[in-house]
Amino acid sequence: MSISEFLRIIISTLVAGAGMLLGLISPIYSICCFFSSHKPYHILFGCAGILAFFIGYGLYKFALTYIYDERDYYR
Repeated sequence: MSISEFLRIIISTLVAGAGMLLGLISPIYSICCFFSSHKPYHILFGCAGILAFFIGYGLYKFALTYIYDERDYYR
């Protein structure tokens, strides 16, 4: 396994972790904005949190698919 292939796997793992973190924090933020915030833009921020959840899920699925598709190739 070359260094560039190893770095690609590490970057994919980090992107999957970032997507997972975004997917975990966004629903908590949205619930907090919708139900306990009384700021004028709380609906907008709650919807932005839901959008961030879908972006995080997309990042996670993309990185996870890449890792599992290419993992047998690098062994």
